[in-house]
Amino acid sequence: SAVPVRLGEMVVTQSVARQIMASLDGRTVPEGWHDGFEMVEHVGDGHTRLHFVVRMERKVVTIWNVIGKLRGAITPDEIVDVGGHRDAQVFGAIDPGSGSAAMLQIADGFKQLIAAGWKPDRTIQITSWDGHELGIWGSMSEAYQFGSDMRRHILQYINTDQMTNGPPFRAFMSPELWAFGREIADVVNAPDGKPIAAASADPKTPQFGAPGGGSDHITFLYELGIPSSMIGYYGHFGAHHSAEDNIDGIATYDPGFLEAVSMAQYTGLQAMRAASAERMPLRLTDVANQLWTDVQNAKHAPHLTDIDLKALEDRIAAYRTAAALFDVKLTASEHSGDTVALDVLEDRAARARDVFWMPDGLYYNKYWHTIDRVQSPLPELYFAAYEPKDRAAHVKMAIDRLIDAINRAIAILT
Repeated sequence: SAVPVRLGEMVVTQSVARQIMASLDGRTVPEGWHDGFEMVEHVGDGHTRLHFVVRMERKVVTIWNVIGKLRGAITPDEIVDVGGHRDAQVFGAIDPGSGSAAMLQIADGFKQLIAAGWKPDRTIQITSWDGHELGIWGSMSEAYQFGSDMRRHILQYINTDQMTNGPPFRAFMSPELWAFGREIADVVNAPDGKPIAAASADPKTPQFGAPGGGSDHITFLYELGIPSSMIGYYGHFGAHHSAEDNIDGIATYDPGFLEAVSMAQYTGLQAMRAASAERMPLRLTDVANQLWTDVQNAKHAPHLTDIDLKALEDRIAAYRTAAALFDVKLTASEHSGDTVALDVLEDRAARARDVFWMPDGLYYNKYWHTIDRVQSPLPELYFAAYEPKDRAAHVKMAIDRLIDAINRAIAILT
């Protein structure tokens, strides 16, 4: 039977969208709301009426995850997972076709390397998720069934979803992977033939940033606490989830398919380096700096201005100091080739990062487990501030949990 929906949502073509938007004559929308049309956009004033008819098929079907493994030669139980969804809304040339194509190019490249005698030290897993557009069901169902094994064996998840929306290049990575990701951006070329890292960066939108939501990396990052990334060219994508996300559309966003080549090279090299690196110590300075940025932004969030964040800010400052000193030791050990020290430091870095993963989940959602970020920063704190009952107690619990995790991280690093 049909489910009643009070507020409907329906994908429309650009032509229909323009007609609807042209009929709105309320106040002008804020700049951050503007979705790329050249027209001046307005909100509705309550007088515009729209009639639409939706015909949908409702049925229960089986979804399929397709998983291939390239077994590691030295530590096969350690896995680097390259994955992306293949189901789409409407045609899906860019979302997810561009990512699916990159994933298949990577697999084909690995096949040719194997024929030439190469093998990764760790296992590389290629995963095609189904059911993403239904609610990220493909990867989530995998985590629900095999989460403990995935968390124990998968060292890094590399997501391949829509990757060729047009410039600029953006890498949404776990902060502990930024240094690793920047090294790859130094050697992989952008469509202009220059290294990706050479692109002039807007300080408001740096190339490397903390991951948000929207794709299967959230299963690995927020459900399982596995370092993850989603990279691509993420310019304005007006064809998203519409009939215009077709072959002609992808050629418009990525003329010559040069972005596609660049992203296949980037993610392929990312997987190869992660799977074959002798050591994979995590850099924690960027983690601490991101937490510092998050708490500074929280101090200015309208619904948090009455909350005293001084104690949390002080502990994050201490964590920044500890993380910076730790990374100095880590770099020195790498340069000296001290493998014994590296083993110890790598273990400490992993444990320090893992303190932000809560085994029993977040208090408001037991399916999410990371208290530093779930699509947006400091999730328990932001959510607690909206609690209609016992707000102060929930806020205190959120801050105390963050401080406790940070103190444990500091103790591990020092």
